[in-house]
Amino acid sequence: MDIYEIIFLSFLTFTLLGLSWLLFGFHKKQIFTHKTCPSIEVIVSCHNEETILPSLLSSLEHLEWYSDDLSICLVNDRSTDQTGEILKSFVRAHQPKFKYLEVNHLPDTHLNPKKYALSLAISQSHKDWIVTLDADSRPHRRWLIEMFYGFNNDWLAIVPSYRLIGGRGVFFYLRNFETLVQSFLMSAAIKLDHPLSAVGAGFCYKKDAFYKVGGFVNHLNKISGDDDLLLHSLSKLQGKIISKCFPLTTIDIFDRDTEKYWKARKRHYSVASDYPLFWKIFGILVIPGFFFFPMGILLYGIGIWHFFKFSFFLVILLLYLTLIELCIQSVIHYTTHKYQIWYSMAFLFVFPIWLGLVLINTLHPTREWK
Repeated sequence: MDIYEIIFLSFLTFTLLGLSWLLFGFHKKQIFTHKTCPSIEVIVSCHNEETILPSLLSSLEHLEWYSDDLSICLVNDRSTDQTGEILKSFVRAHQPKFKYLEVNHLPDTHLNPKKYALSLAISQSHKDWIVTLDADSRPHRRWLIEMFYGFNNDWLAIVPSYRLIGGRGVFFYLRNFETLVQSFLMSAAIKLDHPLSAVGAGFCYKKDAFYKVGGFVNHLNKISGDDDLLLHSLSKLQGKIISKCFPLTTIDIFDRDTEKYWKARKRHYSVASDYPLFWKIFGILVIPGFFFFPMGILLYGIGIWHFFKFSFFLVILLLYLTLIELCIQSVIHYTTHKYQIWYSMAFLFVFPIWLGLVLINTLHPTREWK
């Protein structure tokens, strides 16, 4: 066995072990015994969102909570369209539950606009918990109640699962496939006590904990991180981070278009270098297997690689497919993702291409929030 064969099999082994570990974590149970309800401030930062505001405001208007101790802050972040007027008109008709905050300019051009807007809104909040939503998110009416079901005072943050809605076509399904993978990784990592990522649309955290870690101050100038980097900071505190990966806690996010999708991915993965060392090592060991294994299948199929017997290859292939299928079926079972049989094949053959595009995309930095 030469060095190339050893490298191939080593990365394949790490990939299978990594998948198994994540699958084990995803199925770990978190016990919820309902005791009390906190006061909540929902913050929605909007930048030039006039076309999608009506459906957003409708979903926020019907959002249910156990008590009247709920406030919803609508932030107009330097919009140049009719966003501000729409928000002000809505708030006037729905006070005191709703309130309006306007951000006219950034005190420093190097600041991330969204983080600055959120920080300003949080500083004016008198509630115990902060819930951030994006203008394109669509929580159903009982979403908050389900997110905080079983609440205890030692909770620090709650991370939901999510999916895309409103789109169609192959590229929409591929984008939604990524949300399925992300929901799996977010939940598994939290249950394994190594929080990896969160989605900004629906991220809930204790306001006191936010200030204990310095808020966004350590990464205020980075284009992303109002979710992932904040989650990493919160995980260092004493307390619990909760994964809510269930049908009623899966938040819907309105699909935009391919260009905006890639901008969002660029922002999200631009902070990968700031991830905890544990996940950097995990990625270095596990992710290459997703490249090598599909490549190995193709090369073996055309007769280039003959260094292992067909029976051994078949066993490994079936094990790999089984793990992928179990991961996908788990997310389908616990969320509102709709199952497509070709998701498994997409993961096997499209995922390496997707990872490559993500890498290329991330290497071209941008300062754009939107």
